Amino acid sequence: MKIFQRVFRRSFSFLSVAPLFVSLLFTSLFISCDDEDMEAAKELNIFVPYTRLELSKDSPSTTVNVSWNYCSNFEGYVVKRSFTRDGHTECECRSFPNETTSFEDTDCEPDTEYTYEVTADYHIFAGMYLWYIIIIPVESKGDSVKITTASDPKVCLDYPTDFKTSEVEGHTNALRLSWAPSEGATYYKVYMSSSLMEERFSTFEEIQTVTKPECTIYPLRNEVEYYFKVKAFGENGTSSVISTWVKASAPKATNLTMDTAYPVQNGQKETFHIEVDNSNNPNWADWNPEKQSSLWFSVTPEKGILKLYSDEYTVMLFSADGKLLKTNLEFTQDGEDYIFSFKDEIADFEPGKKYYLRFVDASVTLLVE
Repeated sequence: MKIFQRVFRRSFSFLSVAPLFVSLLFTSLFISCDDEDMEAAKELNIFVPYTRLELSKDSPSTTVNVSWNYCSNFEGYVVKRSFTRDGHTECECRSFPNETTSFEDTDCEPDTEYTYEVTADYHIFAGMYLWYIIIIPVESKGDSVKITTASDPKVCLDYPTDFKTSEVEGHTNALRLSWAPSEGATYYKVYMSSSLMEERFSTFEEIQTVTKPECTIYPLRNEVEYYFKVKAFGENGTSSVISTWVKASAPKATNLTMDTAYPVQNGQKETFHIEVDNSNNPNWADWNPEKQSSLWFSVTPEKGILKLYSDEYTVMLFSADGKLLKTNLEFTQDGEDYIFSFKDEIADFEPGKKYYLRFVDASVTLLVE
């Protein structure tokens, strides 16, 4: 029987805990079965995910039905999907519990070859040493299986290529994205992600629709990598497949002092990010906000409202002439927002009066009204 002709293809897991040298060797049989091997595998209690792929009868150009055999004694499964376009391979993963052995992948593109690979995994409690709990991950990986989705006559436009990114004058928390125009396209949809390997397939979310082959993406966190894709659309419901992704990041924040404070416009949500640098103050017990990196903003509130989307900040308030008014603003939670009222907390508040805000060690999104 072919099942006995397969070899062990399981890598060793190695763990070292100082000062004790612990070497644990775990091997699991990695077997890929075709249909005639399945019953034999069950009889031998050898369980490796055997992946079956089938195009959906209702939407064969966008949906693949993925299934695999049940593997006992495993905690769950990870399904990896990949495809290659213009020499660029993209991989996305999705996790499932042990009792799940199928799902519909509805996030496919027409006329595209996809590769699926299912891995069953679990963790072994190997013991304890002193205060350390030793856990060993074990995998049983199935073979890669390919399938090509059906073509769609309406998906006939060339997908966007030749991406370029550039900085936006006056905004360090923004990027300009451009690409070569697609013939016949009347508009484009732009998609963005901050991660390529989230626990789901559709990691990209639509952020803009534009009529020209360019857009400004704003606001973004500084020095954080983002990924962008674009899809072209034409008349009578025509479109392209989605492009490959391009990676870019907004430049480093420059509003690090009161003199370089970023002017926040009323009603405009702003996002800024600064890398935390504790080199001057490594001992958290002696934490001193005066020694920490900061983001500075100038504001002229009309309604006297500062709105944040997290309360994990140390925020200082200064007058227009640089006088410290409050060392740590206190916010009132309103749903998912955190509100500071200038009118209630500042005795001489006047609409349109200028103030400075200093955020210590922060990745901040704020709105002033």
